[in-house]
Amino acid sequence: MKTSSEIPLLLAGPVLRRVDKHRVVLNLVISRPATIHLKLFAGVSGNSDSVRPLAEESIPAEHAGRFDLGARAFLHAITIDIPSQLPVDEWIFYDVGLEYEGPVQWLRETAPTISYEGFDQPGFVVKSRVDQLLHGSCRKPHHDDADGMWGVDDILASARKEGVHAQPAMLLCTGDQVYTDDIAGPHLSAIRQVIELLGLINEEIPGSGNLNTKSLLADPAYYHRSDLLPEKKGAQSVQDILFSGARKPIFTSINAENHLLTLGEVIAQYLLCWSPVLWSLVDIEQVPDGLSEEHERLYRKQVPLIKDFVSGLHRVRRVMANLPCYMIFDDHDITDDWNLSRAWEESAYEQAMARRIIGNALIGYWLFQGWGNAPHRFDDSLVQQTQALFNDTTEGVVHDALISDLLKFEQWSYVIDCFPRVVVLDTRTQRWHSEHIASWPSGLMDWESLAETQQHLVNQPAVILVSSAPIFG
Repeated sequence: MKTSSEIPLLLAGPVLRRVDKHRVVLNLVISRPATIHLKLFAGVSGNSDSVRPLAEESIPAEHAGRFDLGARAFLHAITIDIPSQLPVDEWIFYDVGLEYEGPVQWLRETAPTISYEGFDQPGFVVKSRVDQLLHGSCRKPHHDDADGMWGVDDILASARKEGVHAQPAMLLCTGDQVYTDDIAGPHLSAIRQVIELLGLINEEIPGSGNLNTKSLLADPAYYHRSDLLPEKKGAQSVQDILFSGARKPIFTSINAENHLLTLGEVIAQYLLCWSPVLWSLVDIEQVPDGLSEEHERLYRKQVPLIKDFVSGLHRVRRVMANLPCYMIFDDHDITDDWNLSRAWEESAYEQAMARRIIGNALIGYWLFQGWGNAPHRFDDSLVQQTQALFNDTTEGVVHDALISDLLKFEQWSYVIDCFPRVVVLDTRTQRWHSEHIASWPSGLMDWESLAETQQHLVNQPAVILVSSAPIFG
């Protein structure tokens, strides 16, 4: 693992999120508190001799959309309001400059592979009609198939050559953008190193005895994290109560022995799944000490799978910078079979450690996915509460309060105002529960959320309805 002085300035992003005629929403993570300069312009190819300026903005190092994830990790959630509307069905390009103790560094220096061939900067199109869109889900880094985002990269590269008409309107990521419950050993090693490298948030996990960030860095418990869970008074273990789904119990499953526990681990997971930068600073070849022969063989088997995943991350990053990316959780973003039944919810949320593990994944979702879908749905108090978490000296009081508020939050669904209208459903947190048998699987949406959805459909000539869970059959 390299030293903190070798950490690049731009760690992840820019990720293009919500885009319409009046605003551009994006986020990025940097390693130092830099001033951010943004430029938007229209043109044929983004080349400097063929553009016309659309907007320019400088954002100070400290602003309302900054989240201090750690000593060397700063997430910037940025909304650019456009005084006059953006052109429609025309290439729009942008550049991001970072100013920290020296001249401004633009994307050609901080992310030289983020633009497509023949273009100087990343760009997108505000489409007058959603004539084509892309959809995908379930990016598991150690799966033996190639990352589907590589195919998206090929589509966007072709669109740059064919013209504006070939550019998709958006990418809909409909669940399991990251896995918090199914982590390969080498990937967990990288997560552990990133936490130390970036100085990510420290945490004491309630209800776990003495489990905390420091103890997990000393012994991350490769392939047997279920052993870290205490017994719940009364009978069943926490893993039985929290993670007993319809098909497999999470912490005792062979596929989930490295379930993420802390918020720092969740943050590191997002950074490692969305950008290649930090992978160059960690070493996953070294097999951790103390593994059984079986787990050592598994670790070595997983190394080439992770390396293959990493080899295409520059393409994933390029896709997410050149196409509006809208997201919604399914279960693996939080944990397998999340909110499967009333019994599951009652058991999980009454246990302090289980509640914290679920809550940490939900905080990660809100920061890296939920906010960018619809920033207007999150009020200032929630933003400020989240920012306060990273400076929390109250032994977890702010942490627990934020988790409680996010678990009660009912605005994860959202609408994209385009034609046809896109309505993205939350089919995980507002479920219908059986009043008679607690173990019965819950309905995907309760009556209130169904009624709200209906209002979005009324009088629309056409609607694209997006659900992470199957709604037919």
